[in-house]
Amino acid sequence: MKAGISFKLTGLVLAISVLPLFLYQVISFSATRNTIVDMATRHSTNLLNEQASHLSLQMAQIEDLIRNIESVDEIKQAVARVETANTKDTSFEFLSTQARIGYILSGYGSLKGLVSIDLFTRSGRHYHVGDTLNISGINRPLLGRLQSDTQAAGNAVAWHGIEDNVNSTSSKRKVIVASKMLNRLDGSGLKTEPLAMLQVNFDPEFVYRHFHEIESREGSTLLVVDAKRRLLFHPDSRLIGQSINPELARLVRGQQGSMMISLNEQPVALNFRMLPINGWYIVSLVPQATLLEPVSRIAQAGIVILLLSLLLIFLFIRLYSIHIINPLRAICDGFRDFQAGRLEPHWRLPKAQTLQELGELTSWFNAFLDRAQEREQAEANLRIAATAFEAQEGMVITDAEQIIIRVNQAFCDTTGYSSEEVTGQHIRLLQSGRHGAEFYREMWQAVAKTGSWQGEVWNRRKNGSHYPEWLTVTSVRNEHGQTTHYVGTMTDITLRKRAEEEIQRLAYFDPLTNLPNRRMLLDTLERAIARSTRNGQSGALLFIDMDNFKDLNDTQGHDKGDLMLQQVAQRLRQHTRGSDTVARLGGDEFVVLLEGLGDEIANAASHSKAVADKLLASLQADYVLGKHVHHSSCSIGVALFSGEENRIEDILKQADLAMYQAKSAGRNAVCFFDQGMQQTVDERAQLESSLREAIARNQLELHYQVQVNHAGMPVGAEALLRWHHPERGSIPPVQFIPLAEKGELIILLGNWVLETACRQLKEWSRHPASAELTLAVNISPRQFHQADFVQQVVETIARTGANPARLKLEITESMLLDHASITISKMEALKSRGIGFALDDFGTGYSSLAYLKRLPLDQLKIDRGFVCGLQQAGHDAAIVRTILALAETLDMAVIAEGVETIEQQELLASMGCHNYQGYFFGRPLPPEKFVQHHLLAEFA
Repeated sequence: MKAGISFKLTGLVLAISVLPLFLYQVISFSATRNTIVDMATRHSTNLLNEQASHLSLQMAQIEDLIRNIESVDEIKQAVARVETANTKDTSFEFLSTQARIGYILSGYGSLKGLVSIDLFTRSGRHYHVGDTLNISGINRPLLGRLQSDTQAAGNAVAWHGIEDNVNSTSSKRKVIVASKMLNRLDGSGLKTEPLAMLQVNFDPEFVYRHFHEIESREGSTLLVVDAKRRLLFHPDSRLIGQSINPELARLVRGQQGSMMISLNEQPVALNFRMLPINGWYIVSLVPQATLLEPVSRIAQAGIVILLLSLLLIFLFIRLYSIHIINPLRAICDGFRDFQAGRLEPHWRLPKAQTLQELGELTSWFNAFLDRAQEREQAEANLRIAATAFEAQEGMVITDAEQIIIRVNQAFCDTTGYSSEEVTGQHIRLLQSGRHGAEFYREMWQAVAKTGSWQGEVWNRRKNGSHYPEWLTVTSVRNEHGQTTHYVGTMTDITLRKRAEEEIQRLAYFDPLTNLPNRRMLLDTLERAIARSTRNGQSGALLFIDMDNFKDLNDTQGHDKGDLMLQQVAQRLRQHTRGSDTVARLGGDEFVVLLEGLGDEIANAASHSKAVADKLLASLQADYVLGKHVHHSSCSIGVALFSGEENRIEDILKQADLAMYQAKSAGRNAVCFFDQGMQQTVDERAQLESSLREAIARNQLELHYQVQVNHAGMPVGAEALLRWHHPERGSIPPVQFIPLAEKGELIILLGNWVLETACRQLKEWSRHPASAELTLAVNISPRQFHQADFVQQVVETIARTGANPARLKLEITESMLLDHASITISKMEALKSRGIGFALDDFGTGYSSLAYLKRLPLDQLKIDRGFVCGLQQAGHDAAIVRTILALAETLDMAVIAEGVETIEQQELLASMGCHNYQGYFFGRPLPPEKFVQHHLLAEFA
């Protein structure tokens, strides 16, 4: 009744108001859509024309750069000179030419987005100016292809598009490459021949930043592709360098175009324009959904209006239903629910307030419900009792003689017996035989005494299998207190028992190898020590570690590593006694515990050695890991124990130390623990602890070694750390510096040295004779690579009042190879504050000569190894001359360290080196002795 009236009223209102509004929306949507599409197409065309002009201008600048470099005859002459030089002079000539060409090419490096400029000669020589010191990793196949394409281009600039960087060590993996052959006249003077390929690498990031800043329509995509249809720009920078969609590549042809296409099953508006200078395309992709977004908003507005109209209709019908239809419908629903048995016991209709007739009808209906409820209450009580008996827990009812008279379905499902099979049988039918007569006598006594009993019982199913259950027995008594029945409630706890056993296994066993884990090993070892104390028998602990196991995981995957560990566990069990304990501590570490080795420690050692050798040989055999055959070995450390004087922690530690001693001996070995190992470890730990105390208790001291000029006058000094231990005396730096560099102690030491050196500079600045001295401080790589290193240096100078122009930080070549760009950034930040830099031990590592020009260095320090070899036959003298020539070209100062004789000084002076440091001029001295020895006359 309610639905019929409501539908008729709703249909009438919809026909009058909503239908005309809907027709208007359909007509306006079509007209607006065509207008929006035309406007978007014109906008995309204008945008492509503007960006094509901009990109063409940028490419023209790169071509101008190439042709300007090509016009520099000095570059061609220098390259030709090296190409035709004698073999014995080529190395020195190449270094000089490299420095000169690098200097010339660096003048053309101001173009924004430029990564590097490279010259590749026909003989394979490489001249480089760019973003990296390391030019050793050249991609030869790629270089050959670029040279072939460049020669094919003739006198024109070859645009290769986006390629992998030829120099694989560069931080820029993808670059835009343009190149041109440098030619010279041949011997006849009539023809030209190729001399070298000039290659310019441009950063795609520069193109990315420009196009990323363009305000394009939201949801559209702007692309730039090269002639080989590879992406030079994409909003997702990770796709740069990849090929575009093949379907899209097929459509982008000709000078320009505009069309509607289907891309990835979505309609898209395509516009493109070609750059005539190099055949590149700028492409605009606008999804049709984005174009039609304004139309969608108009449609959404119409839908909102339509929904508001429907809401008004709903409110009208709702008011009609509340006052008339709802009371009638409630009475009908009440009768239907009562008939179906769904009516709540105390539910009654509220008296209707709208019409008198409806109120009387409601009262009669409620009276009918009151009379019907009394009849249903009795039936409900019976249903509750029956439902409770048929619960999910098994239930059995017996008489006073324990004869079964009724069971529920859950009982049948658990035991496998049907109700007919057990009715009339004694309850002992279910007994498994695992409990004796005493158990059941105590159970029934508890029931008789307290009225109930509960506990865990093992019973037997019909098929003969045993299962655990939780049983509750309750007695039923009559009004005289006599037991008439017993009610048993049982729950199958098989799954719970299995879960408890699994938890126990996981707590004490390794899930991968099913060997005892560390926790169980410790318990077993504790009991083994107790037994050894009682019976005087010796034991041994074998600590086994697989050699180079990490390499297997890294190359073949962790699944192969797990398979190998399982085979190792199997072999260990096969070659040990049943009374021995084999455990896995974690990773690739295993332990074998041997007990009952006799009361003589020598016999125990001999038996342990035999077992260890057998295990060593077994673990050397090949491992078949699926289709892969792997060979491995192990290192075994053995610790013997006897009696209660051994602690668990000590035995494990001793076996571990012995294992590491076996690894130090070359791996694949067995090593027994001796007290000397423990003493070495303890001494190193004590030394590290003492070094921490030395920093806190001011046991450290800086000594200063003088640096002089050609006239022998002091021009500076190098700060060198010394440690005076109150008990052990003077400890050489070679003992404690490497120990500190393995941890964070080197940072504490470095900060202390820098602070002390700056305070010494401040003290020297108060005296005219020492005010102009510079002080060199060695900086460790770990200290330099601290994120706040620059801030620490600046704050130290401000705190001490030292003149930053007198401070010189010495760094090593190895420091430049890691995070080169960050290193240069930090050096430039400190350089801007007046702090100088010296490159220590120059020539002993690796440095790109072209890259040195970018480093803000003030001084090169010739290593003492070259100075010592000056008077001997060899290349040391030639290397020193090369370093001096390079420093002169790069406008850097040079100082030689380790000068110990007058002959060495004179040789260095004849080569052009006029600053020295070494024992010939003075040993490292404390501050007061340094002043007395080198500056006393000036102070006087």
